[in-house]
Amino acid sequence: MLRTTLFALILWLPSILCSQVLVGASGGINRTAMSGDAPSGATYTSQFGFSASAVIDFPLGDDIRLSLQPGYARVGTGIAVTSVFRESYDSLAISLSYVSIPLLARVISNNGVTFATGGLQGGFLLNASADPASGGPSTELTNALASFDLAIVIGLGAQLPLSTSTATIELRYMQSLLNLGSTDAAATAFGVPPRFRLSGLQFVAGILFSL
Repeated sequence: MLRTTLFALILWLPSILCSQVLVGASGGINRTAMSGDAPSGATYTSQFGFSASAVIDFPLGDDIRLSLQPGYARVGTGIAVTSVFRESYDSLAISLSYVSIPLLARVISNNGVTFATGGLQGGFLLNASADPASGGPSTELTNALASFDLAIVIGLGAQLPLSTSTATIELRYMQSLLNLGSTDAAATAFGVPPRFRLSGLQFVAGILFSL
């Protein structure tokens, strides 16, 4: 009897899970800045970026889902230099491109609309560059920065069931957990502070379909 029940569960479970798996895509904008060491006489400013991801959403319970969102993310920051002759101004813009892989849990509220989200976001650096505000040539920074970044993500969102899909919107806060400088010597050689991390806000909208 027990073997028959277990065998039936093994056959039944995949069909139940597949019926609840959601797939789709998301995109959004972010505004990030550095935190940590800053060059002498300078402060950090924030920059806008964007992201685009595929979404695979799995059920973990009635009100909890696990969301894997591999995609592309472009983030950045500015460095403002203060002069005795003028106010602070953006003198350098640093742009970083990543293959981004967030793994997030969504806890859906009793109303079925709002939810809290949180998890980790891995990032594999594709390229990085620094562009002076004066319009001069870009400086390649890829070798000066760590090839992998790990960030914690927390946020709030809402989901809206449609006729054949579900639309989602989220506001997330992201904070890097790792130092982004590859080595102190390399970072300093490129004019980047040796110890710094990225943080910022992300606004993400998505569309999900049931398999």
